[in-house]
Amino acid sequence: MFLNLRQNNLHGTISDALGNVTSLVRLDLSNNQLKSPIPTSLGNVTSLIELKLLRNQLKCPIPTSFGYLTSLITLDMSANQLEGQIPTSLGNLTSLLTLDLSANQHEGPIPTSLRDMTSLRKLFYQTINFQVI
Repeated sequence: MFLNLRQNNLHGTISDALGNVTSLVRLDLSNNQLKSPIPTSLGNVTSLIELKLLRNQLKCPIPTSFGYLTSLITLDMSANQLEGQIPTSLGNLTSLLTLDLSANQHEGPIPTSLRDMTSLRKLFYQTINFQVI
């Protein structure tokens, strides 16, 4: 199942109920005006191979539950205001080919768990407010 709600001028938060759609393979909520928090329940959708949340107004940490999305091939959360450290649990995404976290406000170094991922082909991590702690 594909859910493409890209560029629909959506406001508010991402529904926690999306975590119950276990047959979801692709979810694109990019280019809207969605705000925080990102529901941790999205980590329940282990069938996801593509998750795009780019160009919204998300200002929160990346949920550690995203580490359960082991079928993901693409994760794009660029151009938000994501903050905090990148969770080491993202290192569990052994099928991930593309990870775009650029243009956010993450703190700290890239976790070793990401640097050691052999499947990862593209990593975008340029930040607006990068600070090493």
